[in-house]
Amino acid sequence: MNILQLLPDTLKKIAVVPLDKKYNSVRSNCFRVGSPALVLTATNELQIKETVKFVAYLNKIENRKIPFSVRSGGHGMMMTSVNNGGIILDISQYNHVTIEDSDKGTVRIQAGAVWGDVAQVLSPYQLAISSGDFGDTGVGGLSIFGGIGLMVRKQGLTIDHIIGARLITGTGSALWVDKEHYPDIFWGIRGGGQIGIVTEFLFEAFKIPTNSRGLQTPVVSQEVMYKVKDICCFIKKWQDWVNNSTVKLTSNLMINKNSDKYCRVNAHNLWCEQKSREATDILDKSKLLGPIEEEKTQELSYAKLVKAPHIPHTGQDKMYIKNGLVHNLSEDIISSIVHLLNSSEIMSIEIRSVGGKLNQKSNSFNAWSHRNVKWFIAIWGSVDNDKKINKLVNPLLNKLDGVYGGYSSDISSEENKKVWSPTTLIRLKKLQLKTDPQGIFTCRR
Repeated sequence: MNILQLLPDTLKKIAVVPLDKKYNSVRSNCFRVGSPALVLTATNELQIKETVKFVAYLNKIENRKIPFSVRSGGHGMMMTSVNNGGIILDISQYNHVTIEDSDKGTVRIQAGAVWGDVAQVLSPYQLAISSGDFGDTGVGGLSIFGGIGLMVRKQGLTIDHIIGARLITGTGSALWVDKEHYPDIFWGIRGGGQIGIVTEFLFEAFKIPTNSRGLQTPVVSQEVMYKVKDICCFIKKWQDWVNNSTVKLTSNLMINKNSDKYCRVNAHNLWCEQKSREATDILDKSKLLGPIEEEKTQELSYAKLVKAPHIPHTGQDKMYIKNGLVHNLSEDIISSIVHLLNSSEIMSIEIRSVGGKLNQKSNSFNAWSHRNVKWFIAIWGSVDNDKKINKLVNPLLNKLDGVYGGYSSDISSEENKKVWSPTTLIRLKKLQLKTDPQGIFTCRR
């Protein structure tokens, strides 16, 4: 089968095949090298719709399901945005950001944009959207799974700020969905993963008032490097410090075990407002949690904090990540974390404070099932050790309340049962049959 001969004219000019010079720059994402038969680099909605119809046509004449991936920013830890032997629809050039009403904070964002670039557009209007902690993360991938951002405790999940979206179904139809138009689909695209291709989102951004010096979207960022011997005691003290702070504070830890029997703990604490006496008092208390090797506190624009480096994707991060969500870091859970740090297969363990405004929505508000949690734990290792990591980590994860699907390399059906509640999972499967009756979206959670 000559796939290029079968392409409609609308797609031939955006087709990239293995012999093309451009192929190596579009075949992979950040975590995986792909070997697709074809990459289509869409720049408009017509090309996206025609791609979907073309994949459906190929499935029919081949009498099989062609692997079909959709890639926006290319930073997805699930690695489903690339494949081997199939088709990748790359929408990274479909990336316009439009301020519709700066007073109301309404912003229209195409799914191929990356969050660092979005922040640059929003910042002059004193607007922001909490959207992860890395600027190269794509709008599309993050916005269908959740978005545990640097301001999650004060502003909730990224998906909680979506007020409308444009969806291309598995039949190539375009729908506008919001609380009045296809409300069931609108519910599902916010946290339910890929039940179609969301090409653009309408967000309601929030204001970050400027300070007297005129700094746009001011926040206070603190980075602390601790050298800790008793990591159990440190985590307990850190949890108490966060719990006794306001939701204006979000704190994330990255813990690494060193050969000298100490742990290096890199803490990033973000105060989600301009500098104040309250901010200084709370951030100063972080210096009492353990022995400090380095510390840096600065007030800066949120847009500068999450600026996109635009790193080419070559499958360079050979990582495998598992995670879990929990209401409380109990002694049992902390002990399990410390036990994992002593395993040679585990490179790092990440703990994030969540909760706050995330907890203020009901479990039925959208398709994100775990509204009671306050802590997020991620375990990092090499992709070559995926099976060993699963075996090591599952005893801990079985004690937790759920999994954040957009941050897990495990896309098994067993993992999906932890991402969504049974009721939500049943509802999502019904929606998938409605929006993708032929099942052309084969590469998804």
